[in-house]
Amino acid sequence: MATPQEKTTPPQILITKKEDDGKSWYIQVPRFWIDDLFSSKTQYAKIKNADGRNRSCNRIPASFWKYTFYLWRWVSVPREIDGRWQYTTKIPMDNFPVRTPAAVQWTAAYAVSGVIRVKAGYWTEEHDKPTEFTYEPNTSHTAWKAYITALNYALNIRPTKDKDGDAYGQNTGAWKVLVAREVDRCRKDRGLPPVNENWLKVALAGGADRREIAELVNGVIEPVWHSARRLQKTDETDDDYERRLMLEGAYTADRREHGGF
Repeated sequence: MATPQEKTTPPQILITKKEDDGKSWYIQVPRFWIDDLFSSKTQYAKIKNADGRNRSCNRIPASFWKYTFYLWRWVSVPREIDGRWQYTTKIPMDNFPVRTPAAVQWTAAYAVSGVIRVKAGYWTEEHDKPTEFTYEPNTSHTAWKAYITALNYALNIRPTKDKDGDAYGQNTGAWKVLVAREVDRCRKDRGLPPVNENWLKVALAGGADRREIAELVNGVIEPVWHSARRLQKTDETDDDYERRLMLEGAYTADRREHGGF
């Protein structure tokens, strides 16, 4: 007959154990991420469902959560550095299991998130300067909810084309401005202090990027988006510039038609 202890002890899930020695070998994923953050956290102001309620905005793409789970797997491991325990890790962009543009996009968002500190890396021949991520273990549920709400909203209001119909490029700087602004707004709504005021001032001053990425419009910081359209070279005539754009467009179309992309 089973003892009371045996009745109340649930069976262990095999894949959370390392099979060769039986020791615990898993990471803890916050349940509230799944319970509270996977659904849309924002609504359209003027679009209604058939029942009259505000329609929810599109959810955050799955690539963000794939990136986040990979980041969490490494940043949640405590490391003793200079005599103190820290939750920090270094990850090159091409190590994330998403496309590189997506990895750059989500890294930029986390850099102004208020939940993870990001020290941007850069390319060297030795490949010894990857991006560094640091997590403060006392970060609250509220801070995470503010970040995810801000990110969800930023994704839904981010423009994709300019007034002429040209697609915007990567625009990492402008994207970072948009997320930073919304993070501080969402934190304020929840009684938390802003975390991006200084960085946004630098962005407005033009010191955060080679191109203009922020401007003040009616007292509100707005990102400045740049078209992906090729810029004209300094020694290129107008006719040569237009001819080059046509040739590049034809080359791109040919590659797509023949499976080059």
